Amino acid sequence: MFVVAVVVAFVVVVVVVVLNLILFRYSYATSAGMVSAGGSHSPYISAMLPQGNKSEDYNITITVDIFDQKGASQVDILTVKVSYLLE
Repeated sequence: MFVVAVVVAFVVVVVVVVLNLILFRYSYATSAGMVSAGGSHSPYISAMLPQGNKSEDYNITITVDIFDQKGASQVDILTVKVSYLLE
């Protein structure tokens, strides 16, 4: 039982260290250009997005640039609909 607990603790520490070596950078497109929504070691972000243009069906393009400490990178592009909120 003790050996299993030590192994589990070691695995958790290794996973936490590995996850912190990845950087996520978020941005979104507006009519004025790209706007940075911040960077983080977390794959999650909370941000207020502007309303999308009616001519583009209220869609906004979000770009997520992902980097690791060895220089590998990936770009993911997402489209979300941000329309007027009725109160």
